[in-house]
Amino acid sequence: MSTATAPIGAYTVHPSLADLARTARRARGLALLCLACAALLVPWAAYLATSLPKTYVTANWNVAWVGFDLVMTALLVATGVLAHRRHPLHAPIAFATAAFLVADAWFDIMTSTGNDLAVSLVSAALVELPLAAVLARGATRATTVRGDAERAAAGAGNHGHELVGTARGGPRATR
Repeated sequence: MSTATAPIGAYTVHPSLADLARTARRARGLALLCLACAALLVPWAAYLATSLPKTYVTANWNVAWVGFDLVMTALLVATGVLAHRRHPLHAPIAFATAAFLVADAWFDIMTSTGNDLAVSLVSAALVELPLAAVLARGATRATTVRGDAERAAAGAGNHGHELVGTARGGPRATR
């Protein structure tokens, strides 16, 4: 069964050699793209460090922060709902939520002074960064468990079973 014809929420355990080759090419391409972008960001960051002003007055500051917090709220809700349902998208959404939490802590700290800085440091240390770590760890474990289950099902003891993602209860073996 090809992954292209698999029902939504299902995936095959025995991909064809063409599927494996295509996946390997995509992974190599994505790796090269990410590494090239990272290499380009180093001189860009150096340029910004020397050229940007230390302070900058901006319009829509409140809208930017409120919008960011609303997106983070939506990510937290989505992560909670998907985790409760044991949905396969839980892990990537949890990683995105963790990234938003880390970014929020960073920008809160870097843009605060005085008492606001103290509040930002406490918030980062006690809420945002620990929650980001829990989400990233949980997403990593969910991804590892799913991958282990797929590899195990693809192994010798599968006997024609297919691993199917379910809305509740995670993957299950079917005939």
